Amino acid sequence: MKIHADDLKNLSLQPDEITPTISPSFVRAWYKEKTLLTDEEIVDSLSHDKDQCSYILNFENLLEAHNLSLRDVPRNVDWTSYSKQHPSISAGAGTEYHIIFHYLKERSRSKHFNIDFYRGYYGIDHSITDSELITNWNSDTEQNKRFCSFGELLSYNGLDNIFIDEKVVLKELIERNRWGQREAWDDLVTALKLMPMRVLQLTGSRETNAGIYESLHRNFIQMGLILKASKLESLIVELGLKAHSNITTRFNSDEITTSKHTKIDPDFYFSWYSDLKFGDKLFLEQHWLNFGFDEGRSPTFEHALHRLGLKIEKLPLEFDWREYIQNTAELHSKDSFYKAAAHKIKNTDDDFSFDTDFYTSAYEDARHLKHQPVNAELHWKSKMLVGMRARSPKEFMSFLELPSSLYPSWLDINKVERLNQELPQDALDTLKDLFTSTPAVRLRVAESDQLNSEFYCNIGTHYESIGQRGRAEELYLIANGFLTNGLALEHLGNIYLNSGLHSRAGTFYSLAIATGNCSEWAYINQAGCMAAQLNIDEIDSVYSKAYTHFPESSKYELSIKENIATIWNIASKKSASLIKENHRSKLISLVSNTTNSIYHINATQIRLGKLDRYRGSINKKNVTIIGDFHLPQCKRYRIDQKIEQLQAAGITPNVASWTDIPYAQQLMSFSDVCIFYRCPALPEIVKLISTASTLGKVTIYEIDDLIFDPAYPQHISTYGGYVSQEEYNDLVMGMALYRSAAMLCDYGIASTQPLSTELAKLVRTNKSFVHRNALDKYSLMLSPGRSAETQYVNIFYGSGTKAHNSDFIHEALPSILRVLKEEPLARLTVVGYLQLPKKILEEFGDKIVNAPFTSSFLSYSTYLACADINIAVLKRDKINDAKSELKWFEAALCGVPSVVSATQNYIDVIEDGEDGFLARSDQDWYKILKMLVSNRELRTSVGEQARNRVLVEYGVDNMATRASSIIDLVVQDHQECLTTGSLGKISS
Repeated sequence: MKIHADDLKNLSLQPDEITPTISPSFVRAWYKEKTLLTDEEIVDSLSHDKDQCSYILNFENLLEAHNLSLRDVPRNVDWTSYSKQHPSISAGAGTEYHIIFHYLKERSRSKHFNIDFYRGYYGIDHSITDSELITNWNSDTEQNKRFCSFGELLSYNGLDNIFIDEKVVLKELIERNRWGQREAWDDLVTALKLMPMRVLQLTGSRETNAGIYESLHRNFIQMGLILKASKLESLIVELGLKAHSNITTRFNSDEITTSKHTKIDPDFYFSWYSDLKFGDKLFLEQHWLNFGFDEGRSPTFEHALHRLGLKIEKLPLEFDWREYIQNTAELHSKDSFYKAAAHKIKNTDDDFSFDTDFYTSAYEDARHLKHQPVNAELHWKSKMLVGMRARSPKEFMSFLELPSSLYPSWLDINKVERLNQELPQDALDTLKDLFTSTPAVRLRVAESDQLNSEFYCNIGTHYESIGQRGRAEELYLIANGFLTNGLALEHLGNIYLNSGLHSRAGTFYSLAIATGNCSEWAYINQAGCMAAQLNIDEIDSVYSKAYTHFPESSKYELSIKENIATIWNIASKKSASLIKENHRSKLISLVSNTTNSIYHINATQIRLGKLDRYRGSINKKNVTIIGDFHLPQCKRYRIDQKIEQLQAAGITPNVASWTDIPYAQQLMSFSDVCIFYRCPALPEIVKLISTASTLGKVTIYEIDDLIFDPAYPQHISTYGGYVSQEEYNDLVMGMALYRSAAMLCDYGIASTQPLSTELAKLVRTNKSFVHRNALDKYSLMLSPGRSAETQYVNIFYGSGTKAHNSDFIHEALPSILRVLKEEPLARLTVVGYLQLPKKILEEFGDKIVNAPFTSSFLSYSTYLACADINIAVLKRDKINDAKSELKWFEAALCGVPSVVSATQNYIDVIEDGEDGFLARSDQDWYKILKMLVSNRELRTSVGEQARNRVLVEYGVDNMATRASSIIDLVVQDHQECLTTGSLGKISS
């Protein structure tokens, strides 16, 4: 088999197109359990697997993790011959990925070859030259591979990236710990692995010591040795090395954890399991990944001791394992440190005393000695000469590599035989199968169904704790077969949850909760399952039940935060699809249901967090405004003006941007009235509204455009090319978010009557109030600026948004061009996002000025003040009917008459022919503009009337009275609603 370097791309080194990160072809080759899955199934399984971060998702990532590169592969390698020279490859998976990876790893080894270490470790004197030594090393077979450096020796023992200078630090370590030169390396490795049970006398350098401890800590965490890592961190603090440590590990409550991705100790793994043919590290790692974990093997010595119910702390500090092997007949001269240490710990344990009842019940040839304890023990000793026999339940469990706690004190082998008349083998072998076999054996071990259920549940808990979820699942199901067991049901839920099966997990959590015998995690995880499925209607009730049964738990806040994030992420992805498919009604429903659920979850947290609703009188003299600061014009007219107006009315306003959530929360605590201006129903905003409402505050939603209506935004073509598809999609999503936010608030405030009418349909009380845009300090910049002797008549159109360009072109432009042709003095000035067709600009030359958009109000006002006629063009529809009179208002301040489209709000505001003109058709546009261009007196008269009206009706005093009146009305109504219970409810 020949693989050219140019063809290595066929190995799918880059992620597949199906996902930006996952290469299904690589995952199939590298992970046995994924072999039969399709591309889509692999992506789906990794997307839902909580251990995804432990999987290597593509070959490129694997190479990067090991500092390898395909650039180091020669152009022509005979891969068939290479595979034959390294049989461990074919003994494993043997795919192209494994072959290339093995080759690069071996090539990397040669770069790190250390001759001094090699001579010292293997006792090779200088009669063999360096070149001969390297040649001999390269010719090593896989069955007799030698280490090329001290770093490789450490790595083979599961201790990667521990930087110990082999000439200086190693020498100092040997002297400090009085090791013999010949076995110094092995003794050092063993001592490092036993840390922190044995406090190793390290170097005199604090930095070196801290670095070694930190790297040990990382390795222990990766091996799942949580308690050991925790003790090591404590030792670092105790030795005063914390200042040199970057350790910030958060430990869970488990002493030892195991998963398919737990890092193994290759030296232990090969020494402990005699059936493993190859000691190659890559082979051993692949064996654990694809076979060892599923077979219930142990990845490290501590894991093996844990399963035996033994503690490494019981190993004597002065233990000399080589001497112990020589003096122990049961051990073989070639046995490893691990076999010797396990034997020593087991036989040091005082609990391994002889149990006459157990022994005489377990072994049929000893049953006649039931009442002869001395003879029974002699019988056991005689049988130990020919084979291993357990003298007690604890030793029996140690033979099975299981904790002795799984063997209950009430378990009676004789009773097991009586309760199970047709056992296929003797009771002890049956018990052995019960504890270890797959599929699990269902055996009645006690008369009580409850004891049987608890017995199987305990065994299941053990197997679940070491990552054997399949076996644990069988045992939990058997437990429930005897008697409904809340804990077993809860743990079944955990198993399915960890597998990404949220629906099935949720079912078992519900069953566990129904028994009344479960932990708070059943409630928390059930809520998580509901969130993952966007099954959100009852999440708040789950938390309510959890608070009832476990009121002191501190776990709910984080759980609620995580579930809200999950709900929002899923809903956001679904929303994007609905927007793409133009399903606005479904989008509105999805966003509304999602935000309602988030609202109720937060409300539940507040209520059950012992914060009561305020029921006293509401303070009207302090108002918090949480608003949108992004659009300067909107901020000016709806926030800055309201500050000025409220202050004039004797009310203290507190203002925060909705993007500054912490500050907004702080301000809300000082106010009983909260106004949410143009806020989208993002989770953080929903939480603010929920908090305010739940605590009895008045919530008011304010808006100045019909951006919450399903008809908004209008078709993308109306934006004249100024809006990209992505921006347009954001507008659609914004519509649903503004709409949902309004539905969560009690009252509404809008800038026009048509807008207020629509807003009232959404807010909880169905009550909304009109508060128009008004005068402020900037309005003084707008004053009459044209002199009577002006030569031309300037028609002005300001396009302040990216919308309505098509309205102008189709509704008014033909009539304007007609006037420009007929009236020599007529001119047109367009400022903003509207770009007129090049043909028109060329035809009319200097009669048309097309200026770009300006964000400067001073610049805009200069253009406006130089106008003779102002126009505002809107196509008559629901959205435009709600547009404010702002263009008429600003022109009026300059004494400029306006011609506007006859939308509903302009009809409500303007006295046609007196302080403005309403154009209902093309003919109206032409007739009115023609009349105004030719009649300077009419322009002046209408402009002055408009200015006088605006100065009176839209002044600060008048608007302050209006703002105060609205606050009074909503507070009075709110208190009445609370008294009568008529405040609208938010559907859950």
